[in-house]
Amino acid sequence: MTGHTITISKNGNVTFRAYFKTMDGGGSSVIYRGKYRQLMPINYGDRAYLQIKNNKAYFLDRNKNLVYNCSFGGSDGLLEDQPCIMPLERC
Repeated sequence: MTGHTITISKNGNVTFRAYFKTMDGGGSSVIYRGKYRQLMPINYGDRAYLQIKNNKAYFLDRNKNLVYNCSFGGSDGLLEDQPCIMPLERC
């Protein structure tokens, strides 16, 4: 996995997309496409919901608990088993 984008249009439509690398280049996959909701259902490994609040995206499990198996690059190298919270930036 190389990254994610979340697009929220003025009419409330949301597209959440994951990007990945492959041997022949790369690609993307739509994880969620639909109306904005408090909890948006996704089928993304052990992640069942996407929640956006306070300019962050939270991955939640089927019981609506925060997932803690994300890896991020940090100043000390790869940080594993981190809370699955992504800061959002306006593009």
